[in-house]
Amino acid sequence: MRNVRHRAVYGVIRASGLFLSACAGAATLSDDGVMHDDVNATYTGDRNPDGQTTLSEMPEPEWDVGPLDEFWFRITGFAWDDDGAAVQEREAQAHQVMEERIAACMAEQGFTYLPRDYQWGFITSGGSLPGAQVEPTAMWGTREWAETYGFGISTDPHGFLLEGALEHSEPDDPNQANLDAMSDAEYLAWNEALTGPSVVIIDEGGWSVFDAGCWGSAARERWEIQAPQHFLALENEIELFRWHTLRSDQRMVELGQLWSNCLTNAGFLGHADFRSPGDPLRAQWVDLLSALPEWATWDWEADPRGPFLDPATHAAFTEREQATAIADWECRENLGFLNRLRDAEFELQAEFVDRHWAELEAWAQYEESRRVN
Repeated sequence: MRNVRHRAVYGVIRASGLFLSACAGAATLSDDGVMHDDVNATYTGDRNPDGQTTLSEMPEPEWDVGPLDEFWFRITGFAWDDDGAAVQEREAQAHQVMEERIAACMAEQGFTYLPRDYQWGFITSGGSLPGAQVEPTAMWGTREWAETYGFGISTDPHGFLLEGALEHSEPDDPNQANLDAMSDAEYLAWNEALTGPSVVIIDEGGWSVFDAGCWGSAARERWEIQAPQHFLALENEIELFRWHTLRSDQRMVELGQLWSNCLTNAGFLGHADFRSPGDPLRAQWVDLLSALPEWATWDWEADPRGPFLDPATHAAFTEREQATAIADWECRENLGFLNRLRDAEFELQAEFVDRHWAELEAWAQYEESRRVN
């Protein structure tokens, strides 16, 4: 049976260690536009009689949002406090539009593509990850998570690397009968139109997921915020704020240095960015996996999980990962990190909104009106 080419992409993602950590229902997009490996959420709920707490029993963490965040949610159409059902419905609608765009793009190139139903589910801290085989027993951002799963790099919190996990995650594909009837040449041409050329070009740099054929162009329409011409200057100001102002603020710099010094004093060197504390370990994980002799010739269609490290090497890495994550959690806790970070970010956001309120309100109203119409 032929499959739409996505397993090679999965191989690149697994090698980077991003699949295991990002899919852990854990990463959080901060106000600076960076995916944080963790946040200092706390959980004080009761445990089961057997001493375990499942994610479905854990309360949703309460996150605050800043004044610029509130405008951005209005602009993008997302709400920070949406319940799962509301997000699910919106995602299903967006998925349908995206699939129709893919079909139209493929038709322009002389190919038939049948839109796929939305069957992927929605990632929440309550579980429901497509392909997940187990439910974590700790809430991300707690000490318990750090002790059990580290940064989610080598620990597979949701069981994605268990036998058959990824096969079960794929929805039925209405294109399957057509794919199976194609010659090899027809299949390759169809697949390249859909997903672009081979992902080996990632190694050459400059590749974006939005470059992935008709799927990529439709994904760009769905996920990339494209400001109308008269709001481009404001969009640029927001990007400058997120990527420069927040990062260069003296309070942020000093807080980051305190965090880094704390980890160094605890014996964990090389952690310079509090926004991605697992990155040094993730780089080591990439090196370990990509150094395996079988990695370069692995048959991703036969087994999308990829090759595995030997048990001793894997266990040693996991032990180091967990120890580092615990130290990271302790440093953040002792520094009162989350509150100090949030206070500084929100103050800067408020200053930005004060300077650009009229423009932000105009853009938000424009997008809200466009969605209604």
